[in-house]
Amino acid sequence: MNILITIFVILFVLSLTDFIGLSNERLHKQIYSIAFFLAYFFFVIKYYYGADIAQYVAVYDTIESPWVLLTKGTKIDDYFEPGYLFFCSILKYIGFSYWMMTALITTIYFYVIHKLFERIPSKKIFALLILVLFDYNLIFAAFRQCLAVSFFILMILAYIDKKYMRTIIFFILASLMHKSALYLSMLFLTAMIISNARTRIKIENKNYLILAGILIILCLFSFQSIILTLASKLSLSGSAYASLAHHLLLSKKIQVIVVIYLFSIVAIMLYSNFDNKNREQRIIRMLVFLSFVIIVVLYQQHFLLNRLRSYFLPFLIVFVFTILEQDVHKISKKSFKLFQQIFVIVTFLYCARLIFTLNHAQKELKSGIYESSTVFSLLTKSEEQIKKEQLKKANYFWGHEYEDIVENK
Repeated sequence: MNILITIFVILFVLSLTDFIGLSNERLHKQIYSIAFFLAYFFFVIKYYYGADIAQYVAVYDTIESPWVLLTKGTKIDDYFEPGYLFFCSILKYIGFSYWMMTALITTIYFYVIHKLFERIPSKKIFALLILVLFDYNLIFAAFRQCLAVSFFILMILAYIDKKYMRTIIFFILASLMHKSALYLSMLFLTAMIISNARTRIKIENKNYLILAGILIILCLFSFQSIILTLASKLSLSGSAYASLAHHLLLSKKIQVIVVIYLFSIVAIMLYSNFDNKNREQRIIRMLVFLSFVIIVVLYQQHFLLNRLRSYFLPFLIVFVFTILEQDVHKISKKSFKLFQQIFVIVTFLYCARLIFTLNHAQKELKSGIYESSTVFSLLTKSEEQIKKEQLKKANYFWGHEYEDIVENK
């Protein structure tokens, strides 16, 4: 098994313990700590791993010093955001290797997720499994966006805690790390401010019924041409529009994950019972509703959605898991328990299927980009040797396999 499949299998097996001996809270905390550490450990030891190193390594090797960036700018393509370039420049200037840079990004992300997941009442390993399975590419390959997502989450948490200066700082940091973060941060910040307005727009459960209906319609009819037309009206730079158009061209009506989306919407619609007078609950409720609006609108454009979903997926997991673990004295316990059990079983089956299909797909790649490469490989090979071998795999992937994968999706 490669690193990713190893992580998935470990978390899948350990997540089963979330449903055993529910009264032993201390034991569950200990097992969660072990699961969280193992996931972090296997992600952090990756060494020149994945296809994206073809771009990231070249940038890190050629990045100018911080002073040169500030005074003369950079010769690196504007595809890379200034915040990420400056981040790399500082780390390289103080002596960080490429692996140390990737390890730091992974550490920041897992610190943020650990901080956020403290809000989940129970079954945290199961929640971690879902997050890692849905967002593995963000963690192991998409370094710029991984930083942006981390700062985005910290921005929202700071706003909830009424730490507005930190909110502004994290907003700036997120926006400088990835182009998508600027638009999503502005959108979600606006939503949070609106949720605190005097009018206090209330998101009612029946609104989710509308989203569920639209989502079902999108499983039957294609709206790709309309979305592409709307995207062309946006004021985007050439590189930003080219990237957006590339993602929008990948469209699919029937996706297995729609079952998970619908179950989550139904859980919120039927069983969420939040106090609209409570500031934090009001903000979270607005953010979750906006997140599902984005999911529904971009459902068919799954390639784009999977990239944007990384920003709000952790919050959706916390919100849904909180609902599923709530006090059920106000609702029918039997119907709630039945729904909860069906939801858990369906999600487990989806996770098992996803692990199997990912393992099969990764083994089919001739490039071997998913073959394990860890920092411990330095015990038998030099850095330059590993770097050369891994870059060869990455370049082969982009030259011979990427287009076929995209077309098949």
